[in-house]
This record gives sequence, C-alpha cells and structure tokens, in this order.
Amino acid sequence: MIVVGASLNEWTTHFGKILENGKKIIQIDDRSDAFGWFARIAVGLEADAKVAVAALLDRLREGGKPGRQPDTETTQKIKQHKPPAISYDDGKSVDPRRAANYLEEKLPRRDRILVFDGGHAAMVTCKALSSPSAENWSLGLDFGAVGQGLSIALGACFARPGKRVTHVTADAAFMMNVADFHTAVSHNLPLTVFVFNDNAVGQERHDLIHKGLPTKYAEVVQPDFEKLAVGFGAKGFRVSRPDDFGEIDKALAVEDGPVIVNVRINGDVELARELGDCAASRNDRLGTIPKT
Repeated sequence: MIVVGASLNEWTTHFGKILENGKKIIQIDDRSDAFGWFARIAVGLEADAKVAVAALLDRLREGGKPGRQPDTETTQKIKQHKPPAISYDDGKSVDPRRAANYLEEKLPRRDRILVFDGGHAAMVTCKALSSPSAENWSLGLDFGAVGQGLSIALGACFARPGKRVTHVTADAAFMMNVADFHTAVSHNLPLTVFVFNDNAVGQERHDLIHKGLPTKYAEVVQPDFEKLAVGFGAKGFRVSRPDDFGEIDKALAVEDGPVIVNVRINGDVELARELGDCAASRNDRLGTIPKT
C-alpha cells in the first residue's frame, strides 16, 4: 500500500481494518515525524508528494512490464454493483440521514461554503454533503471536541465577505458557544445554521446505551432554536417531520442576514453504524465522491 500525505488514523482506515492482512505500507510525506505515527510502515519516504509519485512512475516504466488489468469477472462485478438503499427511520421526527441528503440536493452546487461541527451529527453531515473545492469547507472536529464550528463559520463569513456560509451543527455543540451567534446578528453576516437537534449529547447517549447505563446523563432539553434565532434578531425555521422540508427551502432562499434552522432529528439513529450505507447510496444517486 502506497500512502501519500495521509496519516492513516482510525478515521481514514476504518479503524485500521484496511491495513490488516499483512499489508506492507510505503508512506510518503514531507515530514519525517509523520512516519509510523498511527500504523507500522515498511518504508518511509520523506519527499514532496508530486516529485515522489513522478519518480515512482518513472521507475515503474523502466521495468518494461505492462500494467495489470482487471479480469473480466471483476470488471463485471464492479459494473453490476449497487449500494444498499437507505432504510430511513424518522420515528416521531426526521431521520438525520434524510435531512442531510436533502441538504445535499438543495444547497447550491458550485458556490456552497460548508462548515461542520464535531460530534455525532458530523458522522453523517460531513459525508453526505459534498464540496466544490478544498477551500470551501472546514470541519471543527480537532481534538475530538464539539462546539468549535460556530466560531469557524463566523471566521468564514469574514474571510469570504458577501458569500453565504452554511454551518451544520448539532444542538449540544451549538449551545456551547451560542452567544457567538449574536456576533453574526450584530454584523448581519450571511450565515445559515442547521442545527441537527436530538435534545441530547448524541454520541454519549449511544455510548451509554451500549454500556447499559441510563441515557438521562446525556439527555438535555434544548430551547426552540427557531425562536432563539428570532430573539437574537435573526430568522428562524423549524423542521419537525419530513413534511416540513419546505421550511429548509425557505431558509435557503434567505439572502440577507443570519438564519437558524432547527431540524428535529431522530436521536435513536446511530450514525456511526449507518454512515457507510448513507454515503454509498448518495454516491450512487449523485455520481460524485463527497469531500471528507
């Protein structure tokens, strides 16, 4: 396995599963201290990515052997493969995967600027929502923390004056720095915040379930975020059921000032387990690879 400029952490290796079965790893990076940080490697090559890959290609061409082509059976399997369809579970609210996929279809394709927060909701939002370029998205998941996304979104608004920024977060993360939303109102920033709201610290709630402990320790009754927005002087919308998705359309049509959309999601859907099906189905439908 040749790895170029990647750390091989658990989030990019499916918790190490793709490195199993005795794979030998050649890691290329411009920092020697990156070698073997997350996985045992066979060779570490300190070099610029473009220069190193070009040199490897030259060496392979010198060998004179033609590239291996996939056999007919493998090619046919690839053509016939269809990802499993998502079985949505809305419960009394909205399946977060349904909401995320709806946003992917409705947000402008070419001009979208996305900022994600960390936490349980990020398991689906940063996978379902694609970006037109690496410069148009940011993920506030450093150190495994939640609550950093809103400040990043504010910075994005100032960095891209006049461009609308879409911030996708969750209720517990948003409440950690909710006062920062007043900055968006004070400066009339073009910021649209989608709050995936399950009235809980979602990942911790699921962890408690797996450990057989009471979920009440992670459940937090949150305010009505759409009313909170109006109280701040912004515009607010609420989505309680899939039939309310028209409210998302209204929110996306706003051209002036900050917006909050309170999306009441079904917190019983564990996104860490459902992530693969969601991404596979969306890619099959849209024919694109999401930016992660």
